[in-house]
Amino acid sequence: MFWKNLLIFCNLATVVIVAIADALNKTHLFNPAWPGHARFHIGMQFTTLLSKMSGEDPT
Repeated sequence: MFWKNLLIFCNLATVVIVAIADALNKTHLFNPAWPGHARFHIGMQFTTLLSKMSGEDPT
């Protein structure tokens, strides 16, 4: 049970850290100086993490 809870915690921490560092930070996803392709990949990474955490298949 400990290992399962540790894995859940690590997954949640990863989603939160990525959300703060990449998706919600104005210097990354919402930076108009970034090329659209780079912003697309950050958005897809965040969407994939959220869908994996919710148990849905992103494909």
